Parts: sequence; C-alpha cells; structure tokens
Amino acid sequence: MKKSVFITLIAFLSFTSSYTQITKKDFIGHWTSDGTSTECVIWIDKNDNFQYVSWDRNGGQGLEILSVKYEYNRLIVRTRFKENNWVVTMSFALIDEYNMTAKIIGDANAIINYKKLK
Repeated sequence: MKKSVFITLIAFLSFTSSYTQITKKDFIGHWTSDGTSTECVIWIDKNDNFQYVSWDRNGGQGLEILSVKYEYNRLIVRTRFKENNWVVTMSFALIDEYNMTAKIIGDANAIINYKKLK
C-alpha cells in the first residue's frame, strides 16, 4: 500500500514539475503560418502594450493594424486590407509556447495555425 502511494506521489510531482504555465509573454516572437505565406512578429513595448506587425512573403496585400489588445489569454488584432478595404479580427490563442492558432472573423473567415521561429 505504501509503495503504491509513494509511486503515485512521485508520478504526480513529476507531472506538475514538467508542466509550464503559458503566459502572455509566450506570444512574443517571430511566427510563421502553417500553409500560407504569412509571417508576423509580436512584442511588448516599454509601456507593456502588445505590438504586432504582419507581412506576406509573396508580396500580398498590405495591412493596416487598427487595434491590438490582450484579453482572456488571447491576443485580438483588428486589421484592414488596404487594397480591398476588408476588415478582419484575428483572435490568437496559444496552444503551447511554440504553436498558436488564429481564428479570423470578418470580411474573410479562416483558421490559421502558426509556429514560432524565434
């Protein structure tokens, strides 16, 4: 009995020590999308506000960033495509510290997965 309790305790402690809490700082980095030519860089400025820049490696449409905010463990970015005036809201959620997903809602709708490069 004592042996099984001891093994259970060791297994629990091993699991909790290997688990890392994802924080808003895990959004920081250079990200590339899985399956599209979109890349982005996310950082936090000296005023503790998120900043976001995105580009298309294939020379796609220019984007105007309308707003960037962090709420409920998500990074919410509103953009406008300059060429066609479409407005979309992207809700970024971290899967783990190296992967995130973006749900895009508005004049275009999609889900894009991202991997952290740096």
